[in-house]
Formats: sequence, C-alpha cells, structure tokens
Amino acid sequence: MSEYIVKGKNVKLNQQNFVAKGGEGMIFQVGKTAYKIYPDLSKMIPEAKIKELSTIATDNIIAPLDLVYNNKKQIVGFTMKWLGGDIVALCKLFVNGFRQTNNITNDHILELVENMKEIISYIHKNNFVMVDGNELNYMVRDDFVTPYFIDTNSWQTPSFPATAIMPSIRDYTTDKFSNLTDWFSFAIVSFQLFVGVHPFKGKHPKFKRNDFKGRILSKLSVLNKDVRIPPNVRD
Repeated sequence: MSEYIVKGKNVKLNQQNFVAKGGEGMIFQVGKTAYKIYPDLSKMIPEAKIKELSTIATDNIIAPLDLVYNNKKQIVGFTMKWLGGDIVALCKLFVNGFRQTNNITNDHILELVENMKEIISYIHKNNFVMVDGNELNYMVRDDFVTPYFIDTNSWQTPSFPATAIMPSIRDYTTDKFSNLTDWFSFAIVSFQLFVGVHPFKGKHPKFKRNDFKGRILSKLSVLNKDVRIPPNVRD
C-alpha cells in the first residue's frame, strides 16, 4: 500500500485499486476518480502543463484534474475522472463483426462522428491542439455515439508543445501541428469508422506496406483504382 496526498488529503492506493500499467505510469481507481502515478519522476509531464490541461477537462475530455504528491511533497502524478460503466475502444467500431454483434448502424457512426467533431472544435476554441488524434486515444460509451478523449497528456497546450504522434494519422504535407492537422487526423479516423479501412492502406504496386508518408504525399488513397483493398471493407 502507498499513501499519497491530493488537495491536502491522504489517499491510500493498493493492489485492489490497481487498473493498468503503461509505458509511463500506473493507473489506479478509487470511486469516481482515477489516479495516474509515475514511478519514474523523469517521465512526469510538467506541473504547469497539468494545470493547463485541467482547464479543458469536461465530461467527454479525460484530462488531468488535481496534482498527486508523495510523502516527500514531490509531484508523482495526477487525478482524472474515472470512466465507469461499459466503454469500448473506438477502434473496435472499425470491425464488421463487432458492429454486427452490437447492432451498430451507420446512423450510430454518423452521430458519433458529429459528436467528435463538436468536441474537437471546443478543444481548438480553447487554444489546445490534440496533435495525436489516433483511434487509440478515443473511447466510446456502449450507446456507440458518446465519445471520450483520453491520453491528453501529449496534447499541445498554450505553453507546451506536443510530445507524440502516431505515423498513421500524421499530415505529412506540413512540418507544423495545428488545428488543420487535427482535422486531417479526424478525417482519417472518421473514414475508418465509416468504411472499415485506413484511407491510405491497401496495396499499391509502387509503395511498401504502411508507407503512409509516401501514399499521403502522392494522394494515393484506397479510392485509387490501382490500390487493392481487403474484401471486408465496407461500401
């Protein structure tokens, strides 16, 4: 068992509260609160960035809320809203079998995509840039229309640059990250939700598999007649 301090109060976290361990830290849950604890303090995001991100936290944006201290008064993590109930990774909605099992229709997908678009617009209005808006950074409620934005630590805030981006959703036509590159990433993910395949996957005779940069710069999407696509792709 380990003791921490949040907003001047002691919090005890033990194995029963443990949820998962990632590359940077460990996630614990107590009631409606999630705790992200960094065993390696060198991987902690700056305190000022945590405070900036806390201003964007909403029901649908799972951002840092309060700082977590150890008994040496060092910042070792932060709290977040705990997503209770049944939620799934957004990428599951790409798969035909999952959609059929859960009776997910194109109407569900359209409403989900519209809700994602509204939240991204809200993020931009508050001077944040997601940068790494890949499909693993979204969760979806089991109504299949309510999105949640997670892994906000890597976002670009008014004072801090972004720290990560997945190659598959990167806009290679520019070296800078902006609202427009966020919309490019959103378009990639939306296409996968509707059609079930990444718009720059499939096989083209002139490109190696997963050469996203080459295909994007050459504008050779799955809509090109020379691109072979898997048979399970939706119309």
